[in-house]
Amino acid sequence: VAVAGSSSGGHLAALLALTSNQPELQQGFEEVDTGVQAAVTFYGIFDFFNRHGVRDNWPVIPRAVMKARPQEQPERYRRASPLDLVHPSAPPFLVVHGTHDSLVPPAESRHFVTALRAVSASPVRHLEVPGATHGFETIDSRRTALVVGAVHRFLAHTRAAPPPTRPG
Repeated sequence: VAVAGSSSGGHLAALLALTSNQPELQQGFEEVDTGVQAAVTFYGIFDFFNRHGVRDNWPVIPRAVMKARPQEQPERYRRASPLDLVHPSAPPFLVVHGTHDSLVPPAESRHFVTALRAVSASPVRHLEVPGATHGFETIDSRRTALVVGAVHRFLAHTRAAPPPTRPG
């Protein structure tokens, strides 16, 4: 199983990939394998705290998504921030971001990739697409075709590769 998503879907794909097989998140089906073998994210939000200040502090996150400010519910924000959930057993990741994304600056992905690479036993690939903006892949273009090809190669390689040796 591979998961993929863009923007808020990229955030959700990263959450799914990093929280699989956690019984407290699988009430009623604790024994079911919910493992993910690969994740592809496009310009996601990976840090709800925005601790690096790479984007504007959007009021929609505390108001509509989290229904609390970070200082009121820090644990909820940690559980919703893929940056805080990286671990040695994370699946392979391909993180895609455009260099000209003004909604979610590419530094958001850079921080996430750095954190993943610091601990994950799996490959972590990062593709910064020159000149690309938020939602670039929704328009049929040579750039989109090249990125789709890169995603295809990443998934094919991940499928063919033996699973990494995981601690524990």
